[in-house]
Amino acid sequence: MTPIEASRQVIGLVRADKDNARHHHGCSPDTIARAEREMGLTFPPSYRLLIEEFGTWEVPPTEFLDGGLMERLANSYGEFALAEWRQKLN
Repeated sequence: MTPIEASRQVIGLVRADKDNARHHHGCSPDTIARAEREMGLTFPPSYRLLIEEFGTWEVPPTEFLDGGLMERLANSYGEFALAEWRQKLN
């Protein structure tokens, strides 16, 4: 299985588990590009696919974070926006 196939499988599993899984609506390509510039790196295509789809996601008891992307964006857009987004997950 390739990393892209594994990411697609994760997306399918998270979407299928409507009782337990929670996720955000994803990050736009512009948001991801900005985070890559600010961090000085390029995300692998498989990870990029996941954060484009969900941004961050949770299947209790495990939360899958976005490598600090949302926290970095909170620095730009304000902590209130990040807190509001996290509240929507609950």
